[in-house]
Amino acid sequence: MARLLCLDVNKCKIYEVECNELQDFYNAIDCDTFDIAHLKIGEKYFDCFVDDNGLFKEDALPSAISVDNKEVLLVGNIVFANHDASGETTSLSDEDITEIKNNIALGLCIAGEKTIPVMSVLASYT
Repeated sequence: MARLLCLDVNKCKIYEVECNELQDFYNAIDCDTFDIAHLKIGEKYFDCFVDDNGLFKEDALPSAISVDNKEVLLVGNIVFANHDASGETTSLSDEDITEIKNNIALGLCIAGEKTIPVMSVLASYT
């Protein structure tokens, strides 16, 4: 069983999840297809499972913001994971979870006439 972390931007919370099958990822991300981005968060790199069609959704909320220029890197829910030498998804350690949580920022997003609280991770591609 893989112990992972989910950043749920719609509920504005972060929690641990176990993802062992593809459907577990679909359920946590709330999507039909996903992609994997590789982001540097703090001093470590993590696999970020995200909705492959997230940018096409009308109500997409930012979930990863660039630490360099504050641009939106990812939208929608994220499941954070590690991987081994063969590319298989592996669990996060306690230190990994702390590193990710220490780089979470709370902010506000203006959506039409509403202001919505958002939770995003500060990250970079480099």
